[in-house]
Amino acid sequence: MSSVQTSSGSVTQWARPGDINAGFAFLLDCVVNLFVLSGLLMAFDFPTTIILSHIIPGALVGIVVGNILNVRMAKKIARETNNPDLTAMPLGLDMPTTFGFTLAVLIPVFTMLKNDPDIGGVEEAAKLAWYVGMGGTIWMGIIKFGLSFFSQTLRRIVPLSALLGSMVGIAIVWLGAEAILGVFSIPEVGLISLAVMVYALIAGHKLPGAMPGAVVAILLGTIVFYLFGELDLINGYARPAVSGLGFIMPMPSMGGVEALFGRSLNYMAIIVPFALLIAASTVNVCAGANVLGDKLKPDQLMRADAAATIIGALFGSVVQTTPYFGHATYKRMGARTAYVQGVIAVLAIGGIFGIISFLINVLPGAAIRPVLIVVACDIVRVTFMSVKAEFAPAVSFAMIPAILNYSHTKVSELFGHVGAGLGKMQAAASSSVEAAQIVAVEAQAFLPDAWLHSYALLGAMSRGYILTGLLWAAVVAYVISGKHRYASATLMLSAVLALFGVIHSVLPTSSIYLPWAIETSDPYLATLPYHLAAGYALASLTIMAFHLFGGVEESGQDSAEDNDEGQGAEA
Repeated sequence: MSSVQTSSGSVTQWARPGDINAGFAFLLDCVVNLFVLSGLLMAFDFPTTIILSHIIPGALVGIVVGNILNVRMAKKIARETNNPDLTAMPLGLDMPTTFGFTLAVLIPVFTMLKNDPDIGGVEEAAKLAWYVGMGGTIWMGIIKFGLSFFSQTLRRIVPLSALLGSMVGIAIVWLGAEAILGVFSIPEVGLISLAVMVYALIAGHKLPGAMPGAVVAILLGTIVFYLFGELDLINGYARPAVSGLGFIMPMPSMGGVEALFGRSLNYMAIIVPFALLIAASTVNVCAGANVLGDKLKPDQLMRADAAATIIGALFGSVVQTTPYFGHATYKRMGARTAYVQGVIAVLAIGGIFGIISFLINVLPGAAIRPVLIVVACDIVRVTFMSVKAEFAPAVSFAMIPAILNYSHTKVSELFGHVGAGLGKMQAAASSSVEAAQIVAVEAQAFLPDAWLHSYALLGAMSRGYILTGLLWAAVVAYVISGKHRYASATLMLSAVLALFGVIHSVLPTSSIYLPWAIETSDPYLATLPYHLAAGYALASLTIMAFHLFGGVEESGQDSAEDNDEGQGAEA
């Protein structure tokens, strides 16, 4: 076990038993997101040669670089603060970007180009789409680096309930609900894995022989998957292809740099909001770590994340990295920094020899998704232990936009499949691709206007959901603590952001826009930004009027820092 001298002269042991369990859990967390990324691309017939030889290795490079930087940062801060129990911040692929950027940019570009007779085939279309993805990811890293210089200011003025509350929303839907669906996709496999993780990782009971819970859970789930599958007891079972092994050295590609000021610029309205959301998310994660006693700094974390995102993209990645919410879980397991160092080694070696790609092919998703549920539970636990009871409504407000985002995503998937299905029927009948596209687009003609407007509003409320949750929770926390000027200013800021689509974008691409230049034929969508902005502005003026004429005094200083920390903040 390695050790290091602290500033006070004590020796800190970096490798402890808790690092083993946390290491396996963190590794599986990384594999889940790589699994999702490759699965999404393969579902749209993106060539596996590019996925397994370039995109996945590039993503691994970014993850490894980011975690190396985070380990160095953790050791330095541990010495400075004399904290031998400091847990390094884990870093991996961002799940919302994996879904959103892939579906909003990469797949549409690939689909458009492969139908262009001038491009030269599917492989060339995929390569150009890959370049656009790399260029967009580089832009995200550049934007996050610029935002890092304002992170400390954001942490000082935003209430803790807002920072942690938006984390809870993501945890409940994208880590919790989405993972539960994966678990129940093959319940015989998913539930046995989940049961072991609840027993060992959530409840904290020791397994026989002190075996690591994450490993036992995945192993049992995988055994059941193949045993039941070969006995024909799992619906739709197909023996996975044993492929991916081989020497794969990640190589830098200039394709992303070439696209940086080319096709990637066309998607800046999508790129900027994703970068903004992860910047805010990094501040949230850092606030959670601070609550647990790890005095990590958001500006340093953000710069390390920006570097990881850019370097990963230069080697082929198409998804930005992010500090993981699993920090609280891994700290509770007793991890320090060795768990991240171990994962770095496994990912580096496994990536070069194709072991990670092999695991993506052979491990059943239902067996590994319970790891995300464990992380979600710990985020909720830490938040409600750290925030005073009177500020719980602020946390609840922060969760709502994430729920709306998840609901809209699922409805959109269904709506899209229905339209596509009708289009295929028309194409089969008329042998006309143009007719199929017309039918797919006009499928909405069979739906009532009221439903379509509700669907459009749901979409607007779901876009920019991390930032929206943070703003809503901040307003509630400010009002509860009597800081009405802060609340009024936050509502007025929300009005401006809603007007230009930074939050509540009315466009399906989540793009920002000039409200008077929105390209839509729907009058409801064309005027919605003005209505949203007016609503926020009127609410802002109302709160300010109550402050000026209501006789309620503000409590404390005009700073929201630590104004809503509960007993858990002392833990």
